[in-house]
Amino acid sequence: KIAPADLVALDPLTTLIISLSKPLRRDQEMVASPVVTKCPPSTGLERSAGFLAASVFSLVYYFAPLYVLTAPVALVVGCLVYGRWAATLLYLGPSFLSAVLPSRRNKWALESWLLRQAPKYFDYTEVIEFGDEELLEYIAKRPVVAVVSPHGVLSYVGISSGLVGKEFGAPLRGRVIEKLPTAVASVVLSFPILKHVIGIFGLLDASKKSLTRRIAKGGSFVLYPGGIAELFLSSPDEECILARK
Repeated sequence: KIAPADLVALDPLTTLIISLSKPLRRDQEMVASPVVTKCPPSTGLERSAGFLAASVFSLVYYFAPLYVLTAPVALVVGCLVYGRWAATLLYLGPSFLSAVLPSRRNKWALESWLLRQAPKYFDYTEVIEFGDEELLEYIAKRPVVAVVSPHGVLSYVGISSGLVGKEFGAPLRGRVIEKLPTAVASVVLSFPILKHVIGIFGLLDASKKSLTRRIAKGGSFVLYPGGIAELFLSSPDEECILARK
C-alpha cells in the first residue's frame, strides 16, 4: 500500500498543500509569510554569461534531435559512399557515447560560475509562501509532490530555480533540488546529448511506475502536470489553465 503523498503547488501567487487522502485544505504547517528570492544586482558581464549559459540549454534542446536524426545519413553517406570512416566516426562519436553512458546530477556544473549567471540574465525573482528550509523540514516527514506550472516549451523558470544559490539568498537550494528531482518524460532521460545536458539537474522518469515506486519509498519529486501536451499548446500571447472535470 502506497503512503499518501502531499501535492505542493508551487505557484508564484499561492501555494496549496493537497493531501491525496483528505479533502482540499491549506496545510497549517506550511503557511508562512511570503519568501521573496530576488535577483541581486548584476554586471553586464554576468548577464552576458547568463545569456550564454541559457543558450546552451535551448540549443541542445532544439538541435540534439536534428543531430541524432542525421546520424544514420552520415553513417551511410560518410562511410559507405565516400569511405571517410574516421571523419564519420568523429561526427557520430558524441551521440554514441551519450547513448550508452548514464546521466546523473552534476553538482560541479550546477555550482559553476557560468551556469549561476543564467538567472541573472532573466532577472529571475521567486515569490513563494515558504523557504527552502521549511520545505526540507516538511519533506522529511512525508513524501511530497511539488506541482509546478507552467511547463512551457523549455522551462527556464525551472532551470533558473535550480541554479539560484547564496547570491540569491537561497543557500539550501542545492539540497532542495537533490531531494526533489524533477519528473520528466522518459525520452528526455534516454535521448543522446539531451539527457546529459538537461540531466545535470538530477531528473526522474515521469512514468507511472517510476513515480509510484519513489512515493512508496518515501521520496519526493517535482511534477509539471501540463507535460508534453502543454508544451504544444503553449502560446506567446497568453497563459491559461485547462483543467479536466
